Amino acid sequence: MRRTLFAIVIASSTAVVHAAPKPAIPGAKHNPPRFIDESSVVLELLNQSDAGWGFKIEAQVFGAGEKPDFVRVDWKQGGKVLGSTKCEGAPSNNQVRVRCSQTNPAIKARGDVTADLIYVDDKDDQEYLVRTFKINAKEWTKSYWGYAPDDLLASAWAVERNTQTSAQSPHPRLRFWIANSLDGFDAVLRCTVDGKPLPDLPASFQSDGEITLNEAKTWRWNRLEVSMATVLDGPKDPKRKDAVWLADNPGKWACAFRYKGRNLRELLFTVTAKGEFESHPMQSAPDAAPLAPGISLIDIRIPKDAGIDKRIKPDQLKKSRGFGLAWPKHPSVAATHTALPPAVENADPKPPPKVAGKVLPGLSHSPPRYLDESRTSLRARGRMDGYILSMSARVIGFTSSSDRFRLDLKSGGKVAASIKCGVNEGNNTIATVECENDEQIKAPKGKVDAELIYIDDQDGQDYLVRTFKVDIINVKSWGDPVWIIPPDDLLASAWVRHVGPLELHDAVSGHPHFVFWAAHQSETTMSLRCTVNGTKVEDIELSGSGQEPFVEITKRTQGKPDVVYKWSRMQMIARIHHGNPKDYQYINDEARKKGRWLIDNPGAWACDVRHESKVIRQLNFTVDAKGMIQDDPMMAGKGGTPQFPGIATIDIRIPKDSKFDSRIRTDVMKKSRGFG
Repeated sequence: MRRTLFAIVIASSTAVVHAAPKPAIPGAKHNPPRFIDESSVVLELLNQSDAGWGFKIEAQVFGAGEKPDFVRVDWKQGGKVLGSTKCEGAPSNNQVRVRCSQTNPAIKARGDVTADLIYVDDKDDQEYLVRTFKINAKEWTKSYWGYAPDDLLASAWAVERNTQTSAQSPHPRLRFWIANSLDGFDAVLRCTVDGKPLPDLPASFQSDGEITLNEAKTWRWNRLEVSMATVLDGPKDPKRKDAVWLADNPGKWACAFRYKGRNLRELLFTVTAKGEFESHPMQSAPDAAPLAPGISLIDIRIPKDAGIDKRIKPDQLKKSRGFGLAWPKHPSVAATHTALPPAVENADPKPPPKVAGKVLPGLSHSPPRYLDESRTSLRARGRMDGYILSMSARVIGFTSSSDRFRLDLKSGGKVAASIKCGVNEGNNTIATVECENDEQIKAPKGKVDAELIYIDDQDGQDYLVRTFKVDIINVKSWGDPVWIIPPDDLLASAWVRHVGPLELHDAVSGHPHFVFWAAHQSETTMSLRCTVNGTKVEDIELSGSGQEPFVEITKRTQGKPDVVYKWSRMQMIARIHHGNPKDYQYINDEARKKGRWLIDNPGAWACDVRHESKVIRQLNFTVDAKGMIQDDPMMAGKGGTPQFPGIATIDIRIPKDSKFDSRIRTDVMKKSRGFG
């Protein structure tokens, strides 16, 4: 099949020949009007060293016809054409995404230059001026050419769902520029409607346009596309009860775009009773640039303490609002200009330091914030002459994706190091927290308090979730360095997890999971030999997940065998069911009779954990009348910790004659029962 392109890139400016064309007229005078979507424009200068600069322009042109129409860009200075190039693009639905680029021949012009985007209509043999871009080209350092698009930061747009995106986003989006880049994809919109706060709205973002200037310093501008991930616009669908509908919240919106606990932008817009965005009043000015379908102009503010933008030039922002586009002549523009922050030029911007306040106990928060002790791990590993510390935990009380964690390492009551943590949301209340320092550290060492701090983005308060009291030790060893946190006190604790959902034929769900640590490698096969109220019951098979964390220490002495210690967290799944069989899915009376059920044997259980016919642990617990294992009574006493839903602490004993563990420190276990 023969494929015809809408236009062809012509590398040489001299190759574009115009046979006495008519003077270009404004694209707005065509029917339908020809204009670009200002929210989707990207214009870059491409450094060509001693030769000068090339360029790349991407824009969405509306009012497009069909081939052989084409789009051209003419670069000019002082009325003189510097270069002229056809643009690539295939028209569809009266619009075309054009890409205009040229590097050879390069342009060697300094100062103010313009780029006229020309639509050439073959039917009426007429050229239409769609847009004039205005920039200041500069040779920043010897043989490095570029420009600083400092007028981009004062404009923002709202985009209806299913508008202008290859992904066809089901949610409305917000577009704006920042003078930097952001890592990650998640943020929060904290909004009020007519002054009344909404619950934080999860948001995801991506960069869909970037401009970089690499002179002696690196300057970068990124256009962010922020998806309002739980919001829907337009007519309300009663079946979508999980969504936040704009139609339910008409009025004046003020939304802070929050990233890692900081307000980076404030976005102001009005929502109509139909659940649609209403454009900023300046859009009503006769000289306002037209908007693409599904796009609304909204107001944007840059907080003075955002600390993210490398360059903010209020003088440039007052002159134009994106690649030289003039501000509309409208009274509302003055308020936007007045709100501009002070000038910034800093290649490494940082937010102002947070004023240190009192750290509150995590249990004092509503809801309480605490961790799942049965899933917590903390270890150090050697790297050169320092160590990397890793911590993993599940925390309950998680309320917002903008909330954060950090791990403060204290020695002698002072913070010696602070480690940032990543968060994986499990659901609305539980988060998995992973903390690890990027670079090795040498201190603190010895007796260390590692404090897991929860940073609440809504009340701005820090909460102490857990203090781990550990020894960080540098063990003398031949060869590679050995840094360890000996987990000797972990052997004193055990838990049971009641895992759901309740499905009879599931190998994991519906079975109690017994969890304990051992100074031994991970094992996958064990058994329980139990009595209930003194009466023996049939042995219960245990199978291990084989994916639990472990700690291994190898101490080397030249000329002698290695000394190896291993600690593993055993998670053993019991082949018996917890709970009431009436609550299980897909069960009948026959299946009920074939299964084994804790509910059939309520009372005091005393169980030997057996491995290779030897007793390695003794577990003691009580099963209630509902077939659930109860929390150990000691947890109700002073110093007891709250439990995650479905988890209970149980009593554990280590037989004196057991040879299963390579290391048992009874003195340490008497002092604490897991990381201090």
